[in-house]
Amino acid sequence: IGDALRIFGGFGKPYIVAVSIHDRSQSEELFENISKIDNVTKLTNEQVQQCMNNNFDNIRRYYFGTTSDQEQATYENPIGEIVTKMVASKHL
Repeated sequence: IGDALRIFGGFGKPYIVAVSIHDRSQSEELFENISKIDNVTKLTNEQVQQCMNNNFDNIRRYYFGTTSDQEQATYENPIGEIVTKMVASKHL
């Protein structure tokens, strides 16, 4: 992991590493080793939740192949969406 950090821009930059391993003991061992690296911290559940909320559309698109509510509305009613945006921008 230390080598990977150096390859991708070095230490001192924030990274989020998400790992999924089928074997629980291997997973715990990996995270134990990761946490021994200097300046590596764990996100709290609240931080993870906030990160997912901030990237919800990307997560939804990546994992489920679906579009955002905005994209879906535009797809279903493109004229209505264009008019709505025009009215909204006029009010601004």
